[in-house]
Amino acid sequence: MMNRLMWLQIQLYKNYILSRLMDKYDMNAHDARKAIFESHLLDFLAKFPEETMHVDVENTADNIYFGYKMRWANEQ
Repeated sequence: MMNRLMWLQIQLYKNYILSRLMDKYDMNAHDARKAIFESHLLDFLAKFPEETMHVDVENTADNIYFGYKMRWANEQ
């Protein structure tokens, strides 16, 4: 069971990722949230929260963005 502090830390981490996607890649909030939702981030945060949040926000945002672009390109 997750305690409240961990839950708040996860929410902050997700918000940092969202902000980084929007700032660095000029994504709107809808597309940035969609990219996060379609990535493995939420699964990793649920299963391995401390280890996942140890990864730099910049690297995580880059991985999510490039995965999102690859999926988008394959749909075209």
